[in-house]
Formats: sequence, C-alpha cells, structure tokens
Amino acid sequence: MPQHKIDEVREATDIVDLVSDYVTLKKKGQNFFGLCPFHNEKTPSFSVHPEKQIFRCFGCGAGGNAFVFLMRHEGVGFPEAVKFLTQRAGIRLEFEERDEAAQQENETLYYVNEFAARYFNDSLLSSKG
Repeated sequence: MPQHKIDEVREATDIVDLVSDYVTLKKKGQNFFGLCPFHNEKTPSFSVHPEKQIFRCFGCGAGGNAFVFLMRHEGVGFPEAVKFLTQRAGIRLEFEERDEAAQQENETLYYVNEFAARYFNDSLLSSKG
C-alpha cells in the first residue's frame, strides 16, 4: 500500500474512538485514562492523548499510535492493522499496478533470497557449522 494511503488512514483514525472500542476511557484534563488492556491492573495507568494521537501505559510501558495499539491488542501485523483501519475509516483500498519489469525483478530477488537462505541454513546445520 502506498505511503500516502497509510498516512490517510492514520489521519482518518481517531485513537480515542479506536481504543474506546476495547477499553473504557474517562477524560482527565486533556487525556483519557483507563485500565491497560496489556497487563492486569486495578488503578488506571493507560493514557490516550487525543492531540498527539498516541497511547501510553505508565504501568507496563506500552505505547504508540493507532496501528501499534491494534497490532498489539489483536496480535496482528502491520498490513492487517492497516487493512482493518482502512475498512473502519471507509477508505477505498488502492492496489498499485506493477509493470512487467518490476514484477520480474521482484521474482528474481525472491529466488536469490530463497537460494541464500537455503545456503546459510545448510551451512549452519553442517558439521563445520
């Protein structure tokens, strides 16, 4: 996905709304606080900063933006988090058309990488290690 689309998704996602789907938040001053979803606690130490669009837990140290929250909470990778937030924001996904030369180069690089991985794996497992 092109970087400008990722930026569009980031800008369209309000972290307070996203986190509120998973955590009960209460406003205190400029920030919102709740119980951290990443560790057990009795006193809210999980903070969401709407102006900066980030979260931070002062108990376990977890922190980041909306993508990081979703990746950590749902146990998914970055592409899955982007796709989820894209759909949530109602943004249309665009797939880049690759020309034939670029596609051929990617395939060549894939095979070279696969060959190198096998070579180093075999070398590590050999008696000479």
